[in-house]
Amino acid sequence: MEPLRPFAAGDLTWVHVRAMRGEYHLVAGGNFLAALRRETVFHTIAAAEAADGRWTFRRVGLFQPSISVRPAGSDVNIAILETGKTGGGILRFSDGRRYTWVNANSRGSKWTFTMEDGTVLVRFLIRASIRKYEGVVQVEPAGRGLGELTLLLLLGWYLIVISIWSARLTVEKPTHPTHPTHPSGGS
Repeated sequence: MEPLRPFAAGDLTWVHVRAMRGEYHLVAGGNFLAALRRETVFHTIAAAEAADGRWTFRRVGLFQPSISVRPAGSDVNIAILETGKTGGGILRFSDGRRYTWVNANSRGSKWTFTMEDGTVLVRFLIRASIRKYEGVVQVEPAGRGLGELTLLLLLGWYLIVISIWSARLTVEKPTHPTHPTHPSGGS
């Protein structure tokens, strides 16, 4: 795995490498920069790894979900992303730093992390096909010097794919009009 910073000024790409496992790699040309892997098929826990850190991300809560961010192997949150109704939210680090996760268009195919004043740090553009979701990432000049840049790139992609994983679970539930909804046979 290569350090990310030397590649931050160019386009980075999240590539879907293992469909069943939910694994994505962040690459720049032929350089492998980071990986995001779903830990299990039925849970929203993911392992994130790059040259400068390893973390776990987990969605918690049903009606007001949030995302916990922990260093790999730790039970202590270093940040929590509190989500809103549109999927955006506020990422709050335990030391007080805050960033905003923003849906940048009406179709949900463009997302950004911004500073509190609205300065864009990182842009994500989703490219989807029937079986694969990939994305282009652009790090804006204001984001290139951030100590937590790698974490933002991994967390941003996790937020995008967790919505895809959740949508697939909802869509793929087996239903058939001839099967009763209730065990008693009624509907």
